[in-house]
Amino acid sequence: MMNKKTKILFIALLGIALTGRGQSEDHLKFMGIPIDGTTRAFQQKLQEKGFTYKSKTADNGIYLEGTFAGQANCWIFVYNDDFVSAVIVEFLAVETWDRLKNSYENYTQAIEGKYDVSYSEKGSACNPSYGKYDLEKDVCGYHASFVLDNGTVDVVMTSPRDRGSFDPFENKYRYGQINIIYRDRINYGKVEESAIDDF
Repeated sequence: MMNKKTKILFIALLGIALTGRGQSEDHLKFMGIPIDGTTRAFQQKLQEKGFTYKSKTADNGIYLEGTFAGQANCWIFVYNDDFVSAVIVEFLAVETWDRLKNSYENYTQAIEGKYDVSYSEKGSACNPSYGKYDLEKDVCGYHASFVLDNGTVDVVMTSPRDRGSFDPFENKYRYGQINIIYRDRINYGKVEESAIDDF
């Protein structure tokens, strides 16, 4: 049984621990920023890191451009006006299968090392001879999914649909691209609940 002094000390230490924890510790982070708060506040934090605001998206988000993981000209999509629930990094498309596959493996290994968690692989392996065409037809693909306590991080290989497969600046065709998707467990769960309520 605890004496009075021990109880007071225990309660004080518990209070300090809970206060120091903070709400943002429960949220997945993107570049050290908790995936929480308004889109505007999140945008400002990304701009402080050197990203440039580009525009709003048609589906209640915004996108910015900047350098991520040493790669310039990445597009960063931030979703939901009221509260941020997901962030997507879209890397520039590459022109060879080897570069695309190496990028996928490098990003997957970097995330695995950072979070010290293994991933589940989804999708089927692409034939290097037909990879570009198979990606475009969704016949194959690579998708590593990391399930964390506070959200998920997915590394996805896709065909370069959004920016087009032909790069007029470099006068060459692009093969495919990598996207990394960060979903906060709490806030993305709210989005899913809201969608389910519609049914």
